[in-house]
Amino acid sequence: MTSPTATASVSVRPAETADEERRRSWFAETKRVEFAPLGLPEPTLAGLCDQQYDARVAGYSHQFPAAEHLVIELDGEPVGALIVDGLHEVHEAGTVVVVDIVIAEQHRHRGIGRRVLAEIVDTADRRGADVELTVAHGNPARRLYDRLGFRAIATTELHERLRRPPARKDTT
Repeated sequence: MTSPTATASVSVRPAETADEERRRSWFAETKRVEFAPLGLPEPTLAGLCDQQYDARVAGYSHQFPAAEHLVIELDGEPVGALIVDGLHEVHEAGTVVVVDIVIAEQHRHRGIGRRVLAEIVDTADRRGADVELTVAHGNPARRLYDRLGFRAIATTELHERLRRPPARKDTT
């Protein structure tokens, strides 16, 4: 059986100011799951998600000032967000960093993230660049990263830093 997403068009476009609330809500979907065990009242939970989003935006802007902020679309409908550094602007280190990727909850597990990441990996391979990303322990996306060839290079109490070296081309 073919997934409905298999024949759908997945694309990315630059994020616009009009996308901000949507991007904030996708982030909150993820954080609400993480914070659910705390049993916080809704207003407190909403405020915490907003604070976390604002801190994330400020931190990423400081750490990755040249990163591209993109919206992932499925057949023209916004379904996720991507922040990637070094994909089109070559860095001295020659590494592409997937700073953040989120797919709206109702569109997860349909291959959208895989298709976006595969395109990033293909672009990096053509340039001979590594691809790096960070994933929280227990994040189900870790299985996808393994399938794409990412391997742990550093571990903290909360996250793993993963790297995928460029694919070796057979030159014989």
